[in-house]
Amino acid sequence: MLTCEDLTLSFGSRPVLGDASLSLREGQVLGLVAPNGSGKTTLLKALAGAPLGSARGAVQADGVPGCRTGDYQELVFYAPGDGSLLYGDLNARDHFDLLVSHWGIEDSPAELMERWGVAGLGRKPVFRYSQGMRQQLVLGLAFSSPAKYLLLDEPLNALDPTWSRRALGWVRAAADGRRGVLMSSHLLDTIDAVCDGMVFIKGHELVEVSSGQGAREAYDRLYGAV
Repeated sequence: MLTCEDLTLSFGSRPVLGDASLSLREGQVLGLVAPNGSGKTTLLKALAGAPLGSARGAVQADGVPGCRTGDYQELVFYAPGDGSLLYGDLNARDHFDLLVSHWGIEDSPAELMERWGVAGLGRKPVFRYSQGMRQQLVLGLAFSSPAKYLLLDEPLNALDPTWSRRALGWVRAAADGRRGVLMSSHLLDTIDAVCDGMVFIKGHELVEVSSGQGAREAYDRLYGAV
């Protein structure tokens, strides 16, 4: 289980969370929802074990504390939605070479690229990719990793409808394979379709909502109807 307890975060001088707790189980997909600027990315980075100076509290995955960076990052993969995971001068194959080497994956880079639909990205450097192509590569790397917990920040960012459906299928398949997925999204219909539950950021607290309540209904109740 991936957990945080009594987590306090601030974004610059503005508080984001105070003494918040969250748990992500194996085989579970949680949606993370909040208006822009509420701190979703900051929370995901904290759960990924990133060294945030503003963070206080306990973060751990299967009993491994987030401060034990190497061991923790073998369990948790953070996929940012802005492409910042990628190296601009490297191409898709270079990134899969690094992934296979780091994780000791038996499948070849070519096999993984074909499996996750990014073989067509070729050897063009990332800085020449469109935003959607970068997101395709990030998702291919995330799902290729053997990490037990996936933190996906706006995973459908810039994807066309075909790729969006493909990515959501991978999210559910990951959960069926006993991986835990926490994904942020503004697409409330998507949250309803793929998630087992939802977490909202409201008033410096995390508010958990069961999947029995629709994401739109919960959003309007917490933030006001648009």
